[in-house]
Amino acid sequence: MLKRMSTVLAVLCLLAGAASQARAETVAEYVQRTYPEMDEVVSSVLGSLGTMSTWEKLFVDRLATLTPESQRSYATSLAMDGRITAEDLAELPVNLTLPEDPAEIIALLTEHVRADYWPGFYRRHSFSVHRQLRHWAETAERRYDDPELCKKLIEIFFAMVEGKYDGPMEIEYRPTSRDIHRPAE
Repeated sequence: MLKRMSTVLAVLCLLAGAASQARAETVAEYVQRTYPEMDEVVSSVLGSLGTMSTWEKLFVDRLATLTPESQRSYATSLAMDGRITAEDLAELPVNLTLPEDPAEIIALLTEHVRADYWPGFYRRHSFSVHRQLRHWAETAERRYDDPELCKKLIEIFFAMVEGKYDGPMEIEYRPTSRDIHRPAE
């Protein structure tokens, strides 16, 4: 009886181990499932990354927002060694879509600011917000995790409020802080 139970346990352990290995999604499967429209060259390069970790997932998610030319360039330069590191991820730019309403830029700024901000404050106190944003632009180096991005967003905010912004509605920036993009788990 004991011998039979140990045999059954051994078989169950083997099956459980095989099932857990079979469940690990590869980067190629993730790209095919999530971003089927991604460039074929990029997809094949990313396929070399093997089993997907959090860094590879973040890398693929960011890469998918870029133009096909940028995708090819970054995929070949960063994925060819077969793994993605936090430093590689920091090198990859992110496309940031700007909202049509300048007030919504404040929400983008608060994602990168170290100080708290109150939702809806803009609508109630627009003059105070304009003063506050000028102050935030002057103190960006100590206030923001990513000062250059936030200065750019503040410039765009004022240009949009004045009706003078005719630039792109999507800007590309490079995160300068390692903690800006944490995995969402």
